[in-house]
Amino acid sequence: MRRGSFKIPEGLTIQQLGVSLFVVAIKTTYNNFIEKYIRNLPAGFKWQTTPLQIYPLEFISNYLIVPTPLLKANNYFIVYTNAGHFEQQIGIENHTVHAPSVLFVPEGEAFSIKSLQNELSGYFILLEDKAISSTVSNIELSDLRMIETVIHLDADNNNWLDTICNLLYNEVNSSKPNRNVGTGLLQVLLHKLIALSGTKKVISRQNEIASNFKQLVNKSFKEHKLVEFYARELNVSENYLNRCVKAQFNKRCKQLIRETTILQSQLLMFSTTKDINEICYEVGYDDPSYFSRVFKQLAGQTPSDFKKQIMHVLSWS
Repeated sequence: MRRGSFKIPEGLTIQQLGVSLFVVAIKTTYNNFIEKYIRNLPAGFKWQTTPLQIYPLEFISNYLIVPTPLLKANNYFIVYTNAGHFEQQIGIENHTVHAPSVLFVPEGEAFSIKSLQNELSGYFILLEDKAISSTVSNIELSDLRMIETVIHLDADNNNWLDTICNLLYNEVNSSKPNRNVGTGLLQVLLHKLIALSGTKKVISRQNEIASNFKQLVNKSFKEHKLVEFYARELNVSENYLNRCVKAQFNKRCKQLIRETTILQSQLLMFSTTKDINEICYEVGYDDPSYFSRVFKQLAGQTPSDFKKQIMHVLSWS
């Protein structure tokens, strides 16, 4: 299927194109997200239920209300766009993604879609753990984590990505999809993204340690706020770990731990009715006053003001 002749394939509706991009990872309820952020939907649809899912981008901007709340990626996802642009928050960083480009978001990252151009073209690919595990025999997870967040494509690589994504889409949406073919195309795609990232950034031992540190922080920030724990887990000294993280992310370890904790507290404010003190304790702080000071320092407003802002947004009809 080429973009010039786009049509919704049987069993795939506008609702899939919009909702499935983001609701798979959201902490709020499914019904609440649809009610607040998806509009004018047709009745009846069938979800793709495979570990590897792929959807066209064309109609998303017509049905998704942006900006979305902060979401947590429980899966890997890839957005390939060959026309248009969109604004996306990944962690605490904001990215304006202009076509032709690839956006890669690893599991565990917080993200928000800030804005979408009306005319988007390309594909969204969601990779559940099962899809990743079927490829790791040929792809190292450490290499996967080193894929650039945004990869800008030249004409040749754009044509290559367009061809592979079309083949993958047609295979997944065929009447009798072949799992081996789909997995093979996914492996080729991931190898290409790793290679394109490698042309810009040498994947060194320092890069690998910094990436592993960030992944570990995403999993352990509640219980462990001290750099000593992460250095011990990664079998390096604290000084060396700080050098690796500084070189990769231009931040010291302590700063990244604090930013991750505050970002996760923001996710909880979007997704629960818990009060500020409860959220403070849940993200691993035992002093609400200290939590509020750190939150204001990093977010630019107090937790109470931030939560009031959320409640105002969620009150939209």
